[in-house]
Amino acid sequence: MAARPMAFAACLAIVVPLAHASGLGFMGRGPMAKFSQEDHDLFRGALGRALSSDKLDQAIDWNNPKSPAKGTITPQKAYEKDGVPCRTVRVINEYRDLRSDGVYSLCRRDGRWKLATS
Repeated sequence: MAARPMAFAACLAIVVPLAHASGLGFMGRGPMAKFSQEDHDLFRGALGRALSSDKLDQAIDWNNPKSPAKGTITPQKAYEKDGVPCRTVRVINEYRDLRSDGVYSLCRRDGRWKLATS
């Protein structure tokens, strides 16, 4: 289990700078800023299922019964960019009265899903 926090930290090390560079700095002020480690794990599990799903426009809900965290991830588009698989997903996250709703494109490079760059 010790590898999970390290994997999460590695994911954040990639996603957070990309998020800020992509104008997504608001993520630090939204519901995800309130998420516990367990909330993040549940979110990442749902995101992984959405990114690997062949079923477009079918929402994947997640929630943590131990906290007010919940969300929905909906795969919207599957495509290739520069020879690598990419997905566009709509992500809605909530934590009490905080709510975020956005559409993101991610591509799988080196075995990991990363925010797509223009």
